[in-house]
Amino acid sequence: MLQRIQSIFLALAAIVMVIIVFLPLWQKIDVEKSEIVTITALEITHIRYAGDGVAIDEVVAEKNIMYVAVLCLIAAGVAIFSIFQYGNRLRQIQFGALNSLIIGGTMFLVLYFCWNAEKTIVPAEKGAYLAAFYLFPVALILNSMANRFIRRDERLVRDSDRLR
Repeated sequence: MLQRIQSIFLALAAIVMVIIVFLPLWQKIDVEKSEIVTITALEITHIRYAGDGVAIDEVVAEKNIMYVAVLCLIAAGVAIFSIFQYGNRLRQIQFGALNSLIIGGTMFLVLYFCWNAEKTIVPAEKGAYLAAFYLFPVALILNSMANRFIRRDERLVRDSDRLR
């Protein structure tokens, strides 16, 4: 039963959540002062570069937000665990709903950090959301598609039981 389409969607959602841990989520650059603020799933770093723009002059601030990475890995783990619950589709649907909550909560936590980081350098300009940030909605969509197909399978089984 691992070859079902919902298993593929759940596996892709898990892969996407693991990729988020390794890519930067948000970045803001102040060209005049040669400063960069970057948010990853592991930390928020505020770096000031030397006059040449290549060598790091000093790390102004560094905040550990490893729990974002832990939440991403928990969401990946729930998706993988849900794949192997194919014998109990109702439990699989519950794990899918839990996973949606975890992914959505993690995304809003990252948004909170981005809104707070906006104030650190040049408050008038906006920072840029990078590729990893846009993977959160992709993971949510993949998880929702998996839940949709799981519900369809459950409905099919109930209809066939009713005919017997």
